[in-house]
Amino acid sequence: MKPDNLMDAIGAIDNEMTAAADQYRKKRPFKLIISLASVAACALLVFGSIFLFSHRTQPDIPPSDGNILFDSPLAITQAVYPTRAQYPDINDYIDPETGYLDDARYQKALEPWSSDYHRRLSDSPPQNTNLNHFYSTVLPPLLTSSNNENRVCSPLNLYLALSMLSEVTEGESRRQILDVLGESSLHTLCQTVSNVWHANYIFDGHTTSLLSNSIWLDDAIKYDRTTLEKLASHYYTSSFAGEPGSDEMDTALRDWINTHTGDLLTKEAAGLSLDPDTVMALVSCIYFQASWEDAFSPKVTSEAVFHTPNGDITCDFMHQTNIKTFFDGENFSAVSHALAYTGNMWLILPDEGVSPAQVIRNPKLLTMFTTDHTAKGVSSQKLLVNLSVPKFDVSSDIDLIDTLLSLGITDVFDYTVSDFSPLTQDIEEIYLSQARHAARVSIDEEGCTAAAYTTLIAEAGGALVADEIDFVLNRPFLFAITGSDNSLLFIGTVNTPLE
Repeated sequence: MKPDNLMDAIGAIDNEMTAAADQYRKKRPFKLIISLASVAACALLVFGSIFLFSHRTQPDIPPSDGNILFDSPLAITQAVYPTRAQYPDINDYIDPETGYLDDARYQKALEPWSSDYHRRLSDSPPQNTNLNHFYSTVLPPLLTSSNNENRVCSPLNLYLALSMLSEVTEGESRRQILDVLGESSLHTLCQTVSNVWHANYIFDGHTTSLLSNSIWLDDAIKYDRTTLEKLASHYYTSSFAGEPGSDEMDTALRDWINTHTGDLLTKEAAGLSLDPDTVMALVSCIYFQASWEDAFSPKVTSEAVFHTPNGDITCDFMHQTNIKTFFDGENFSAVSHALAYTGNMWLILPDEGVSPAQVIRNPKLLTMFTTDHTAKGVSSQKLLVNLSVPKFDVSSDIDLIDTLLSLGITDVFDYTVSDFSPLTQDIEEIYLSQARHAARVSIDEEGCTAAAYTTLIAEAGGALVADEIDFVLNRPFLFAITGSDNSLLFIGTVNTPLE
């Protein structure tokens, strides 16, 4: 994307909308602020559910220019994404009379795509060690389940969401986020994010790997224009503004997520809504779809037994025999199955008696499939591998608050110390009230489809306008305790606090 084009897009930001009002919305419902532990517990109750999905559906492929235009009256500006040359449809080069491929014309049509494909590969730097630091930090808490449920997440999607969060914070709040991301400054972070986008944003008609970011704002608050411009230019973040808590804004937010995740996470998105006190919501999405380089034959798919922690079940297994590199590490073994014109799907099998959680904590695993396939401590050899893998469709809906707190990102959850000054000067007391990550991955004989989104929602720390009252129980008083159904469990009077 050319800087001039981006600045033109940013220039479309309406000054009246970003400045919207000199005063924060005057009347807010009274809001009781509770402890961080209570916030985490409440968020877990609301967002900790796991949803089951029917078999995946094929979403619409985005326009050839790569930009998914989201038509909404709340839009301030929409990011302009990188462009990719399109993979030609081979059917367009088959002679209808002879049925033969016009190879010369087809190869000529393939040249722009081939040139773009090889340029993307050559321009992509080696895996950033800071990204590996982040992955190794967040994967154990995100993927470890206490009740043997399926877990799936997108570390990259979470990385991009936290990157946006670092841009709208300052001081210790920002430092804690950068420490978890493994970056020393916003400058180095922006370079990493840029590399990630240019290496992974693909919509060439053969592989679909779409990244998208957005920020949702209260139109009654004055926001810093420079920060919105940075989000647009460095993080490809589209901006929207409206009235938090309104049906219009909630619907637009859910529709944006569904549009940018191929409708794979509609059940999770259905539960999303913004509180009237919402100051900002950062949302990051990823949608991925690719075919196997060597597809599985449906003819040999057969039923077999899968041993779950809760008992045996029968499901469809795909089978294939090929010469592959077989990796043997401490407490696991692994093979990879190539995806056409993109990366691989790694299939990791824990040793007998070893749990997936134990393997996740093995540092050699991450090193093996991100930077060095021949990592020290992992042997490899070419073998004829008879691969059998069950078709699967797994999803997770994870509350992130406890995870982020445990990693050291604490200030943004406490409005008394958080610093969101790069975003707005109108309000001092802002805190992150929700942090949620939903993801889904499915595979079949043809390939792999996956989607994820992360939402980080910040609210005002308390009502700006509130009447005060002194309530001093310094004379005889009554007390009552009621149950969850409002049954009166206890009632009494206190005439003498201490007898």
